[in-house]
Amino acid sequence: MTWTSLDPSTPLRGLPLACIDTETTGKDPAEARVVEVAVVHAVLGVDPAATAFRSYVQPGIPMPADASRITGIDDATVAGA
Repeated sequence: MTWTSLDPSTPLRGLPLACIDTETTGKDPAEARVVEVAVVHAVLGVDPAATAFRSYVQPGIPMPADASRITGIDDATVAGA
C-alpha cells in the first residue's frame, strides 16, 4: 500500500493514523504561542492510541492563568524547554 494510491473504498479500520496535537498560551492565533506538541499514533480499530512524541516548548512569555488552568501546563513545566 502506498499513501499516494489509497483506494477511496478502503475501510479505515486497520489503517495507521497519526494525529498532531498542540497546546497554546491562548485562543487568538495572532497572539497565542505553542507550549506543547504531541503526536499520537494508532491503528484504527486495532490498537489503543499511544503517544509517539511529546515535547514542551518555551513560549517566551509567561503562561496565562487561563491557559494553565485548561492545559495543566504552567511556567515551571516549560521552564527547561
